[in-house]
Amino acid sequence: MEADQQIAELQKNLDQYNSLNAAQEGLEEVREGAKKLSEQSKGVAIAYESSAETLDYHMEQEERQQEAKAILDQMKNARK
Repeated sequence: MEADQQIAELQKNLDQYNSLNAAQEGLEEVREGAKKLSEQSKGVAIAYESSAETLDYHMEQEERQQEAKAILDQMKNARK
């Protein structure tokens, strides 16, 4: 009787252990997938930032900011 209980307890513990291992394996697969997606998104961001269109856009934005700053400086100087 006692041996049967011990065997049943061992079987229960083994099932829990196997379940935990399966969960760990699943989590590891998810982590690997997330890592791959992160690496892909970094590559896409680099490609976007280095594209000619994006560089032109950034240059236009910078020119607009410089023009706006020049206008503000003129207005400040006119008030003096």
